This record gives sequence, C-alpha cells and structure tokens, in this order.
Amino acid sequence: MASNINYSSIDETYPIAGKDNDSQGFRDNFGYIKNSLESAKSEIEDLQDNTAKTNDDNDFNFQTISSAAFKNCGEKLHDGTTVSINTSILFTDGSVQIFNVTADLTFTLSGFPPSANATTGKMRIQLTGDGTHNVTFNVNAGSLKKNAGITNPIAVAGSGTKIYDFWSYDGGSTVFMDYVGNFT
Repeated sequence: MASNINYSSIDETYPIAGKDNDSQGFRDNFGYIKNSLESAKSEIEDLQDNTAKTNDDNDFNFQTISSAAFKNCGEKLHDGTTVSINTSILFTDGSVQIFNVTADLTFTLSGFPPSANATTGKMRIQLTGDGTHNVTFNVNAGSLKKNAGITNPIAVAGSGTKIYDFWSYDGGSTVFMDYVGNFT
C-alpha cells in the first residue's frame, strides 16, 4: 500500500528570514501538515487493525499464508476436562482437545472452516475414561465417514488414552474420522 502522506508540498524554506512574509504561506504549510497528519493517522489505524501482532491473538480469516517456514510452533490445546453429558466439540476451540469421559455420551463435532475458503480443518481428540462408558461421535448438519474398523459408539479405554483424528474440507458437511491408537 502506498502512503498518502504528502510531505513534499510543505515549503521548508518558508518563512524567509528578514522579509515580510505573507500569512497565506503559513496557512498553506499548516494545511499540508494537517492533511499529512490525517493521512498518517488513517494509515496507522489501518495497520493497527489489519496486521498481525506479536502481543495479541490474530485472526487471519482463512487468508493464505505461503512460503513460510515455521519453527518452534505448537497447536492450540483445549482441555475439555471431565465430561458426563452430551457435549459439542468446536473446531475453533483448538487443534488438540482432551476429555475425560465419566458417562455414556455423544460428542457433536462442528465449527469446521467454511468450504468456500478451500481449507481443510483438522483436529485431534484425546479420550480417557474408566473403560465402562461409550462415546458416540456425531456431526452437526453433516455426515461422519469412519475409517474401516472403527465402531461408533466407541468404548473409552479403562487404561490408556484413545486418540482420534477428524478432518473436513467442506465446512463439516463431511467429516472423516480415523483412529490413531490406544496409548498406555
């Protein structure tokens, strides 16, 4: 974006020393300065509102970031803590979500990126429990496609942690499910 600050219009030689200077020159210079400050204010506010910050969360609204090299980056963790009732799992809560299951219940998956953005939303769900409860996965306004051999509902492991991956490329209309494993 090119700047609209016009400092070149300011007559830096005005006023001329030892001469009776017309006040119009002062008014012109102050007008140029005022207009440039207004442009600077607008451009700074635009930068404050529309650029990434290192001291705040940033929402890129599914804009493409390309030719990037990431180093020492993590994925957002959502600790869903202990659950005993039907629960919604929102993609927007984090890429990795953990739950301790203490009752038979249903998890409903939603909030995947819109298909218009041509993005794939992926999340990993980690489940622990006492081994006596079943979890059913549903998709809000869509269908769940499971890898062969995955049952739904699933028994939550009594010992260890069961991990599942979910992803959708069409805004959650179709969500794919894969079993990663039982980790002890």
